[in-house]
This record gives sequence, C-alpha cells and structure tokens, in this order.
Amino acid sequence: MRRLRLRTATAEGQRGDVLVMFAVFAPVLILMMSFVLDTGNLLTLRRHLQLQADAGALAAAADFNNCSNATIDADVAKYSGFGGATYNPQVDGGLSSPSTILESINSKTYPGPVPGTPDDTNTAAPCTAQAVDVKLSDTNVPWYFRLFGPASINAHARVQLAEENTVGPGTPPFAISDPAPRSPITPGPRRRMR
Repeated sequence: MRRLRLRTATAEGQRGDVLVMFAVFAPVLILMMSFVLDTGNLLTLRRHLQLQADAGALAAAADFNNCSNATIDADVAKYSGFGGATYNPQVDGGLSSPSTILESINSKTYPGPVPGTPDDTNTAAPCTAQAVDVKLSDTNVPWYFRLFGPASINAHARVQLAEENTVGPGTPPFAISDPAPRSPITPGPRRRMR
C-alpha cells in the first residue's frame, strides 16, 4: 500500500509537465507546418508559372506563318496569365492580382525585382528574330520567402524557327514519317502449333 501512495504522490507532482511541454512545442510545430505548406505552395506556383510560359510561347508559334509582332504579343499575353489573360490564371485561388505576374518577350533578363543574369536571347522583334522568348515573373511569393528580401518566381520558354542545313544518314526531317520503320528486335523463327 505504501508503494501505491508513493507512485500516486509522484504522479500528482508531474501533472503540469505535459501542459508546459505542449506550450513550448506547439508554436514550433505550427511554424514548421506553415513553412512546409508555404514550400509546397511555392513549388506549385513555380510549376504553374512554367506551364503559363510554355503555353504563351507555343500559342505564339502558330503565328509565325503570317508573321505579325502584334499578333504574337497578343497570343503570348492571352495564354501566359499576364494582365488578366483569357487562359491559364495563376493557381493561388485569385490571391495574386494580374499585376503580380510580369512578362517580357525577347528580353535578356527576367522582369521584376530579381532579373537574373542576362542570357543569349535575341532582343529583336519576334518576326525579325525568328523566335519568341517568353520570360515570366510572379512577385506574389509565400511570406516565408519574402523575409529574405525581394523575391519572385521566374519561368522561361522559347520557340525558335530553324532550318536544318545538314542531312546525314538516319536523320529524316522531323515532319515526315518513316515509311519503313526498323525494329531493333528481329523476330525469331516461327513455330507451328499442333
């Protein structure tokens, strides 16, 4: 009986320990969970911004037949999510206004607060350059990533017209199908079933 009383007295002396541990670790747990959610949100925004850049560049590629710079610019803006675009709004549930997505066509750097290093883009008009190079930046990044200064998510897509000037063996033009395809696996002798 004496042991039971000793254990009961020891347990009564530790009653508030769980509450203190919870009070210490709950804010840390909440901060860690919000960081994980913001990182997932950042990755989703980045992936969708790349989709928007790809869609804008591919929509403009069809306009090279009757090349018009104004039509190319309009189609890029329509599909890239820039300025209240018709297609492909950003996936953050309408939290970013159209002004948070910035676009530049045939520019050496990204628009926005983090321009990046200049690349090899031809800065002439798309019809002259025979290419459309779409660079997008979204300045509405999750708040954890704003703590480290100006931040933006960047995406880049390029469509370029090029003429193949060398033809070697086994390199047919891309648009023509091969009338006699070859298989690396040669069939063995056929066996008859009885």
